[in-house]
Amino acid sequence: MRDYAYYAESGLKTRVLNSIRSVFRIGPLERALRQRTQGSPSASIWGRLVPPEYTYPKGSWRTVEWNGLKLKLDLSNANDHGAYFALQGTVDEALVDQVEPGDTVIDIGGNIGIYALTLAKRVKGGKVITFEPDPTNFARLSEHVALNPGLNVVARNMGIGSEEATHRLYHVVDSNSGMNRIITHVDVADQFPYSEVRVAPLSIALQGIPVDRVDVMKIDVEGFEGAVLRGSEDIIRRFKPVLFIELNDDNLLENGDSARSLITHVEQMGYRVLDGSSEEEIKKDHDLAHCQFDILCVPL
Repeated sequence: MRDYAYYAESGLKTRVLNSIRSVFRIGPLERALRQRTQGSPSASIWGRLVPPEYTYPKGSWRTVEWNGLKLKLDLSNANDHGAYFALQGTVDEALVDQVEPGDTVIDIGGNIGIYALTLAKRVKGGKVITFEPDPTNFARLSEHVALNPGLNVVARNMGIGSEEATHRLYHVVDSNSGMNRIITHVDVADQFPYSEVRVAPLSIALQGIPVDRVDVMKIDVEGFEGAVLRGSEDIIRRFKPVLFIELNDDNLLENGDSARSLITHVEQMGYRVLDGSSEEEIKKDHDLAHCQFDILCVPL
């Protein structure tokens, strides 16, 4: 089983840099750095000075305003850390650009609510329906919704899958709750801590929520995307929303799918599949082995 901790074997250069960066964990210096990093590339001089999330002790809480949203962030968590320092890529503008006022957006893999709230600001008279199975993430998502009244966000503590089931959601990287994932085709035994989570097809998960249209769907579930698509196919075929999906071949393989099989499934539902960044079409001969990027899927 692969090691998911991207910082597990940091080289000497990284360790030296982290020692230098540690000074920016001091309150006034941290706040000054944050002013410099807003919207900067991670490779910029200011981005390189940011202490990584795994160097912060757990419970490094900050209450801030980010992009007009009030957030309570723990800088020891990668998702919070990214929003706090607000480097480029905290939210994917290619996804945000697909959303219009009045839209109904379904966000599958809500985490702590940063995307759901960002999209809710965009839809105005529309609504965002977000699903997050992890109980800790969901509690924080709910807190963020409460901190930002007036945004139409409906949040449910469950995942989406091909059938009603209970799965283990593994916490594979301690400092990154965005990497929590269901793993069905690899025996991880007790290698990672986990939560028991409920999963259901989208039509069942939407029961009790008035939905007469779906304009955009975001799916980011760390390799469970194939199961999400199978459990959402009736909704997708009915409303033909724009789809924005994380594509990680290694994660998909650990759930019995692959990047190529997922793209084929989307195409069979009547979609053109594009690279989410370049918007170039993904061709049949595109090498997808070990790929990791987002795809933008537009109905034909």
